[in-house]
Amino acid sequence: MSEDPIKWVTKYEQIERMIRERISKGELKPGDKLESEEVIAGKLGVHRFTVNKALASLVREGMLRRVQGRGTFVAESNGQPPAGTVAVLYSSATDKLSKDFFFGDILRGLREESGADVTLLGSVKRDGNLPGPPLEQINFERFQGLILLEVFDEDYIAKAKKAAPIPVVVVDYDPVKVAVDHVVQDNYGAGRHAVEYLMKLGHKRIAHLGEAPPPQKRFVDSAWQERRRGWQEALSSAGLTPLEIEKLFFPLPGRGSAGTEEHLKALLALPAAQRPTAFFCATDDIALHAIRAVLDAGVKVPAEMSFIGFGGSDASPLIRPALTTYSANVVEMGRWAFQRLKALREGADPMPQRHVIPVKMIERDSCARCK
Repeated sequence: MSEDPIKWVTKYEQIERMIRERISKGELKPGDKLESEEVIAGKLGVHRFTVNKALASLVREGMLRRVQGRGTFVAESNGQPPAGTVAVLYSSATDKLSKDFFFGDILRGLREESGADVTLLGSVKRDGNLPGPPLEQINFERFQGLILLEVFDEDYIAKAKKAAPIPVVVVDYDPVKVAVDHVVQDNYGAGRHAVEYLMKLGHKRIAHLGEAPPPQKRFVDSAWQERRRGWQEALSSAGLTPLEIEKLFFPLPGRGSAGTEEHLKALLALPAAQRPTAFFCATDDIALHAIRAVLDAGVKVPAEMSFIGFGGSDASPLIRPALTTYSANVVEMGRWAFQRLKALREGADPMPQRHVIPVKMIERDSCARCK
């Protein structure tokens, strides 16, 4: 017996699906008014805000329309999005995308540059085992362009490009096997510069906290991998052997900061003379968790251990010591993505382009000269 896919989605996604089915079956016709959010919530036994979230998502897609003071109606276009709509495919559920400030800035750049409506197409499964939403369920002809955001499977990217009869741009991922337009931050440059900066401060044992490379993981974040590669090649250029570099790499169990403190326990148990004196972390969040762990262990930051993060998060200047980090104009990633979609639609050279957004270092108090 196959697994019931309804278990894979949130309540508001179930409500979305129910309304879609009623429209597709003709139970709700263009121009029909939906019952109020309170009535729908009462019938389904959910909170009104859950219904509101589902309806808002369908309004963004153009399937429904809201009229101030009158209510919510089935769109006259019978579910077709407004002209100029851009589809954004995302590997996780769309509610995660909408809550992430980094991806929010990318979407802001996309909207500001295009003035277009954006349809978010997230994965229907929430356990991370799918690279993105099922491609066979998407009518790509409804959109003027397709953006793949946080999609880490090159086979999926290749299939999406083949399936979509519209321009495709990949954002925040560096494909190796697939020839496709894409825009990324200068992740490699940040990793390399961080090591060179710390070496000028006298550090030699410079560790990295990040994501394990393939084949240890099936789907890897190329941005994290590029930061690790920049760190690794800078250490190699400084004369460290592959074995010495391997001992300074601390792969986390997954994407994100989970497990950082546990991961550092063995390291902090080493004599001070054997510990790394500095860390370049794949993200600010990882760096902040690592700083807390070493401070709790009685290690002084930055006097005994220096830290550099990546991302320019709002929290990075608020801790003590304030975190040194790298930041990029992420909004420009969204802007460039739409500019390229538009150019391709207007007949530009189809040779895939790789556009790199520069990063800048923000020096704060978490780094000091090695004693």
